Amino acid sequence: EEHALLRAAVRDLAAGFGHAYYAECARAGKKTDELWQAVADHGFLGVHLPTEYGGGGAGMAELAIVCEELAAQGCPLLLILVSPAICAELVAAFGTPDQRDRWLPGLAAGDRMAFAITEPDAGSDAAAVKTRATRTEGGWLVNGRKVWNSASQWSHYVVALVRTGQVLRLAQLLSPKTPVPSHRCGLQHEQPGVVRLGVVFRHDGHDRDRCHAREPIGRAARNSGDPVAWLQSGTGVAG
Repeated sequence: EEHALLRAAVRDLAAGFGHAYYAECARAGKKTDELWQAVADHGFLGVHLPTEYGGGGAGMAELAIVCEELAAQGCPLLLILVSPAICAELVAAFGTPDQRDRWLPGLAAGDRMAFAITEPDAGSDAAAVKTRATRTEGGWLVNGRKVWNSASQWSHYVVALVRTGQVLRLAQLLSPKTPVPSHRCGLQHEQPGVVRLGVVFRHDGHDRDRCHAREPIGRAARNSGDPVAWLQSGTGVAG
């Protein structure tokens, strides 16, 4: 019954926008910001997150229902599969208490976070990534190249899989509250193509071009296992 009620609520919301709205945004090259924010305002983006962070306290099945009903009304939102389903879930499962407090309420309220794992040579093989993060005073300096990062051009933040020495880590890349890329944090996009969109993390010797990672997810404490192992196992939503 709860699932039926959720389906009906999402269906009614999406029907208010309709496929005509979605198609017009696509033809004009516009973002579906109004729809995205409406989904967030109704609590659907965070339906799977803990209630103490502004979520609905449900699970991934309920978030899948949100995706299904939006698509059924002609308004599919790919970023739901990335920002709430991958990134927010990683922070909720493996983040420190401070990281959860900092990121989860915003993600539930409509902040957008992309996920960067794929590389030109490694593909999506998590064990083969070459992008590196080096510890610096007050943070981490990231060098490398990521491609096919879905919806990263519309996101406020990026979570990237990087190496620190021989260790794989998930690091939240600091970006201001404007869609990436931003020259202020050294994030640069390649020219978007039909199926190829990349983010280049690089440092050319100038402070203004440095790409800084704020911190690894779960840096101070890990709750139940390793987030990288979770990704590699195929048991997580990103598997």
